[in-house]
Amino acid sequence: MTRETSVPYVETGHEDIVTSMLRRHQLQKVHSFTSRHTDCTVARSRSDETLFIKVKGYVKNSTNEAKFRRAVMSNRMAGRGIPGDIAPELLELQAFEREGVYWLATLTPYGGEPMSQGLFLDGPGDGVGDEVISRIRHTLEVIRQTPSMSVFYAPQKISRWISDEFGADRATAASEWTSAHCDFHWGNILSDGRQVIDWDMFSLAPRGFDAASILLFSAADRHLFARLYAALAHLLDGDSARMATLFAAARILRLMRLDAFSDMRVHEVDVRWAVDVIMRGGDH
Repeated sequence: MTRETSVPYVETGHEDIVTSMLRRHQLQKVHSFTSRHTDCTVARSRSDETLFIKVKGYVKNSTNEAKFRRAVMSNRMAGRGIPGDIAPELLELQAFEREGVYWLATLTPYGGEPMSQGLFLDGPGDGVGDEVISRIRHTLEVIRQTPSMSVFYAPQKISRWISDEFGADRATAASEWTSAHCDFHWGNILSDGRQVIDWDMFSLAPRGFDAASILLFSAADRHLFARLYAALAHLLDGDSARMATLFAAARILRLMRLDAFSDMRVHEVDVRWAVDVIMRGGDH
């Protein structure tokens, strides 16, 4: 199978964007870091509110232009439709092209540290309490009922990825599509489970895609997986949800082939195990 290559991003040249946001909102920079090709800055306001600036640069090409425009629309749709207790309020969004780079910058309140530095949970699932699982269930219910107009993953791509990973006979079409975060993993869920960050991919997806994604990212801890499955099983019944599960797994397996996500390869067996469990209706 052909090895995946990363879509090129730009990790320099954004300093003036951050500086202008800091000045415009009279913020004091606390610290900054880079996470998965994204520049992140934590700042504090005069009223002692902590805010978060996120800047991503996409190298200008036809593929990235489409990704950039979808990300802009997704952030705006989520900012208008997702309640502030789930998605941090979108205080400012800048989107423009400059010298061969598409830049997307957002300013939101800072909701705290994520539950994991990676997509899979860093440690054992014992730290994920029942309240967090309940909030995840509530969050997924709210997201799927929030209007979204865009489609991040086209049906043809979904079928192709499933076919590549699991065989052409598994690549059926989904009849049910609902709104989804489309990047729902432990690194995007804040530590108390109250908020979800990074809405660049918020769009329509096969029913159950987010639920399947977080379950697959929890597969390394069988007890956590079982607890989550019990809470989310109602989102994973039916043909569309089974197809969404295969697509979520195909996406993760493809990510594992990228150098930037090579640390996830140790979980390939766990992901394939979880797919089998979900496809059997939770019988494990």
